Amino acid sequence: MSTPSLTELRDEIARLCDDVSTGRVTIQTVFDVAGDEAAPLSNTYVYVVKLIERIPTVGKVRARRILADMALSERSHVGDLTPEQRSSIIEQVTQS
Repeated sequence: MSTPSLTELRDEIARLCDDVSTGRVTIQTVFDVAGDEAAPLSNTYVYVVKLIERIPTVGKVRARRILADMALSERSHVGDLTPEQRSSIIEQVTQS
């Protein structure tokens, strides 16, 4: 498998975010495969804030508050998160 170009990677990330916003893919699924070597690079390189804010019940403000409460930067990638951080984010976004 060859490494995608930046344009291809950006397109994959956009598709992934669209899939999360429409409910075709859950954030749990993205987190589960982020560490897998066979997973698309978009699952690892997408910014956490971008992914969270696309969840219909969350939005931009709440997504940034979740990250701020966890002392995470808006520039954190999914692949940079620890399993504990991932489970905490999932817990917070599933609360209504």
